[in-house]
Amino acid sequence: MKILLSCFSFALFAFLYFGVVLHTSEGAQFLGKYSAKYMLVVVAVTFAALPWAWATRSLVSESEVTLRSGRMFVIRPQHKVLFYSLLFALLSLCAEGALRLTDVKPPPASLDLYHPYLQNALSPKDVELHVNRHGFRGEDMAIAKSDGTFRIFVLGGSTVLSSRVHYKKSHVRLLGLALQELFAQAPDDDRKVEIQNAGNHWHTSQHSLMKYLFQVKDFDPDLVIVWHGINDLYRWCSPPRFSRGDYQADYSHFWGPTAEMVMAHELLPDPKPLIGFGESMLARRLSTVTNALYQDFRSAEPIRFVDVDAFASLPAFSEICAASFRRCEATASAWSLRLSPISILKASQQKSCRT
Repeated sequence: MKILLSCFSFALFAFLYFGVVLHTSEGAQFLGKYSAKYMLVVVAVTFAALPWAWATRSLVSESEVTLRSGRMFVIRPQHKVLFYSLLFALLSLCAEGALRLTDVKPPPASLDLYHPYLQNALSPKDVELHVNRHGFRGEDMAIAKSDGTFRIFVLGGSTVLSSRVHYKKSHVRLLGLALQELFAQAPDDDRKVEIQNAGNHWHTSQHSLMKYLFQVKDFDPDLVIVWHGINDLYRWCSPPRFSRGDYQADYSHFWGPTAEMVMAHELLPDPKPLIGFGESMLARRLSTVTNALYQDFRSAEPIRFVDVDAFASLPAFSEICAASFRRCEATASAWSLRLSPISILKASQQKSCRT
């Protein structure tokens, strides 16, 4: 019995240890295989060998327990195995119940944010994001522009929206403050700066064009800043769950946030009951650990690097950018202004997209 338990324990540790070691992290920094965090895991598992050996020796040895009355009990290895097995089962059940009670799914994409031609829009009720009544991230303002006001709109995707940054530290607001300070330093310039963040998740140059034509233009902006790139390219480099059919130059094949809204409300599984059978939430959490074991021997689809010039959506995006720049040049010429050359940072500088 002792030999059997010892062999099983050391075989289990060897299985786990070599499973951890035979892994290659993305962006390896150590030994050409591991990231910094994963290297700490390898070191921790290596140093766990001695405690594991001590625990195994304790498990397979008989233990004598003497009570105050003087009576002595002998705890045999099979009793220890039974006790720790029951303890493990009890702790697993408690952990499963705790996960079912406390596991809170992220709020689904609300259909209230659906927009007929923009797919998704910000909610004016979003106080944390500081969204005003017009659906922009910024201070509230009237549609009619008052005299002496220099009004700016910034259009783009999630990079422009910058929802993970507090409003007071967001780059669009800081730009407005910097310009207001600059105007205040000019002796003959008493203009007031109004700036609005009109970016949103998923949005492409097509969304921004529609948003400008049907909404932003009504606010009579003096300056419109547009920042786009990855979302337009992603319309080609897209997973099936967000698109349907072959690529279309007008992006009509791409459902984007609309797909998320539908899946969130129609396809999400029901909440797990506190007591019941089926998929274990504890096992699902632990799967992130077990999936890392023996990764070097798993047949995974290799990462393919695609030259950006091969992106089917690049010509449409480039044409929109070129047309927008031509309109800017025409506007500047009509106002007798000199338009400074602007270097457009093309995605081709990144050279590749992982698919």
